[in-house]
Amino acid sequence: MAIVKSKDFIHGLGHQAINVKNLEASKKWYSEVLGLTVLHQDAMHVFLKVGTKENFGVLALLAKPAGIEPVDPTLRQGDKYNHFGFRARNSDEVFEFAEVLKSKGVTIIKGPYTRKDGSSVYFLDPDGYTLEYLYLIEDPAAYK
Repeated sequence: MAIVKSKDFIHGLGHQAINVKNLEASKKWYSEVLGLTVLHQDAMHVFLKVGTKENFGVLALLAKPAGIEPVDPTLRQGDKYNHFGFRARNSDEVFEFAEVLKSKGVTIIKGPYTRKDGSSVYFLDPDGYTLEYLYLIEDPAAYK
């Protein structure tokens, strides 16, 4: 019997879920500022399409449960939320998208900049969550 490795099963990230203070305001921001498409919405959730074809995934916005306070995303807090990134097709897109974010009044907290494994820009959503738009070089040597 052949040994099957875990890498044979994991083909990408299916979804990311975050609690938001105002579901409608967050839906508007993610659809108008980032250009994501609403796949489904009900009273407690908004599911947004991220990517296309083989890179398709979902960002789930969840109405913040009563009594739950979001963590401070500007601090690294161990097992609590830090950030997640959206993928760019190339390095130029990172720099171009940073200009789009600036033109829409989005707070950029780092970048855009080139790093050894690609390019990044970090910015904040309406709830203060840190998001990243990045291009990654596929060559493993870039990570050493």
